[in-house]
Amino acid sequence: GLQRHPARRFDRAAELVREMHRYDITLRDQVLVRVLKERRRRLRILLAEDNPVNQVLAQRLLEKDGHSVEVAGDGEQALARLAAGGVDLVLMDVQMPVLDGLEATARIRAREAQDGAGEAVPILAMTAHALPEDRERCLAAGMDDYVSKPLRRQDLFDAIFRATGVAPGEAEEVEEKAARAPAAEARVVAAPAAAAD
Repeated sequence: GLQRHPARRFDRAAELVREMHRYDITLRDQVLVRVLKERRRRLRILLAEDNPVNQVLAQRLLEKDGHSVEVAGDGEQALARLAAGGVDLVLMDVQMPVLDGLEATARIRAREAQDGAGEAVPILAMTAHALPEDRERCLAAGMDDYVSKPLRRQDLFDAIFRATGVAPGEAEEVEEKAARAPAAEARVVAAPAAAAD
């Protein structure tokens, strides 16, 4: 049957790495890079948004983080693109012409239930309405989470992480720092032996 994405957190390994104050900072960074890279992948994102300004803003934010983005100007276009497959995440504007985001999401969920196979694609609502009842309407329609407009980078990528488990591009920053400590690999190898004494 269909599986909805639960809210996800960094796994305990990442938290432990950050707390390993007794080890050398470069060793912690080496391990953190590996954890972040496992959490990092390029998403194929469908952006359903009718406003050209919002299209450009969201697309730039997402592509800068390494994701590929396709734009649909209304709910009907979004349904047609999703039918072709190959989409990891949908950012769905709530108010669009032809077919709004709530109705489009309801149809997507109905089609997924009818097909009865695979995992439901995560759908994040985008709306200028920020009242609790607006959020409830989005969730009731089958959306997984909610992002207010105008989009803020941190809010957007937090919601993407909750829905997919994919972290924003922070691995590169840590990797650059770790790369400046070439002796770290030797300590990674030596650490288990030292712990066994």
